[in-house]
Amino acid sequence: MHPAPVPPGVDYLATATGLCYVVNPNTGWIEIALGPNSTPFDLGNTLVTGEITQAAPPVIEPPVTTEITTPEMSAQLDFPTKPEPELDYTERIDHLGAGVSDWLGQEHSAVRSLQRAGLPVLASAADLARALGISMSRLRWLAYHNPRATRIHYVLREVRKKSGGTRQLMAPLHTLGRVQRWILDNILRPLPVDPACQGFHPGRSIASNAAVHVGQAVVINMDLKDFFPGIYFPRVRRFFFQLGYSGAVATILALLCTEAPRRQQGPESQRLYLALGPRGLPQGACTSPALANQIARSLDRRLTRQARAMGFRYTRYADDLSFSGDEGALPQIGSLISAVRSIATLETFTINEAKTRIQRRHRAQMVTGLVVNERASVARHEIRRLRAILHRARFEGLEAQNHEGHRSFLAWLRGKIAFVSMVRPDLGTRMQTELEALLASRGTT
Repeated sequence: MHPAPVPPGVDYLATATGLCYVVNPNTGWIEIALGPNSTPFDLGNTLVTGEITQAAPPVIEPPVTTEITTPEMSAQLDFPTKPEPELDYTERIDHLGAGVSDWLGQEHSAVRSLQRAGLPVLASAADLARALGISMSRLRWLAYHNPRATRIHYVLREVRKKSGGTRQLMAPLHTLGRVQRWILDNILRPLPVDPACQGFHPGRSIASNAAVHVGQAVVINMDLKDFFPGIYFPRVRRFFFQLGYSGAVATILALLCTEAPRRQQGPESQRLYLALGPRGLPQGACTSPALANQIARSLDRRLTRQARAMGFRYTRYADDLSFSGDEGALPQIGSLISAVRSIATLETFTINEAKTRIQRRHRAQMVTGLVVNERASVARHEIRRLRAILHRARFEGLEAQNHEGHRSFLAWLRGKIAFVSMVRPDLGTRMQTELEALLASRGTT
């Protein structure tokens, strides 16, 4: 089977456990995971679906690739998938590492608060292990914090940033990924998000984000620095605690959803994974976008009020903040930027000043990759580029159009066309039909 089309800038990351993650280097996010046996895993803001098989995995094309694991190493890193024996939930978990265990003795949850929110009522580590369907020893193993670990629960990958440097993606191995999926489905996804939040929530996307800012006199884009990894363990634990969970459950949930940035040291037989900083939301866990959206709700509310008071509209897609306004708002641009900086600081976020952009009508106004001057659309030069590729491919062949050296040019092209389809379905359908006809004429799929 072949991977489905994906948005531009997306690559595939196949782990040794058989999962295939669709990675968007522009956001650093793994937005879709496709599993063995053609099982799709929706990780929030799903744009497309598809399937893979063990026999025919997709081609991997990372912008920067550092191969970190092998199938043999992965097998050592994860528990076997055989069924659990009869589980014993009588033991306690009193310690999960230095600096994170102080709340584990508190096992009283706010039952009514959890019930009102439609959330599972859990008070102890045993309650959580039982809900997850795993043993207490496995829960302890998954949640334990060790700054010098011989095993971790993630596949590490370095991806180059457009602004320079790299970011570390952390794709969870099967067991932790399944646990995080349960947390997402049962605790995080039922919670509402702020209306300004346009990313990683059903019914919202980069297109809905851009649509808010169409036809405005000015568009201002700002960026939150280290948005996901900068949301640290204590903040995540406090979030779960404020939902109504006991200190014990809040601690364990936070440990399951956070990890420290890691560096490998030593030969494979004696390898250590050294923590380089505090635990934060890993870029690659399915729980991270939903947790970030919840923790940023106060930020969204304050920025919405501030923007409205100055005559602007506001939306947020992950770490991208977008503001827009009509002619009457133009004199307030400087004041708005200053206010946003102050509010972000009060909410313990930091503005990445190098990415602040002020875009007026006389130039292309971009919001999350889409032009919004007259309507939310793909940039004209991108459409012309795709049309030219498809036209020339009829005479010169498809691979001859790969001037940028993509390792999987067909997957890249399918992704570009899928992106167009999301915003302009009619044009995207025509391009897709043309591509399939081209492939059929050359016996390619």
